[in-house]
Amino acid sequence: MGQAIGREQRRMLGGVSFSDLRRSVIDKMISNGGWVVNDRQREIGGHRVFEVIAQTPATSDGKPEQLWNYYFTEINGRVYSLSTRTTGGLTQKIAGDAEKFLSDFRPTGTNK
Repeated sequence: MGQAIGREQRRMLGGVSFSDLRRSVIDKMISNGGWVVNDRQREIGGHRVFEVIAQTPATSDGKPEQLWNYYFTEINGRVYSLSTRTTGGLTQKIAGDAEKFLSDFRPTGTNK
């Protein structure tokens, strides 16, 4: 029983399950005609981060395929999110910038 609770807590941020966070991205992707590609748990700058990777297809009006990254992290019991959207060759740069932001992120009032 204790092991199940520990595993369950590892799959949550701030009391929100990874499946609920993933579902919120799925809902956004459905409204944008896209889909979720993958998700993963990471550590960035000492913060546990749940990342969901999604994409939308190119459109007939010339809009290119886009890659979306949704990052969720918990700081002092609060869940924060950051999303990025890129096309083509900028994907790695934007992901690096987002990870740097998350590494340095300290919400007001949490610098304890």
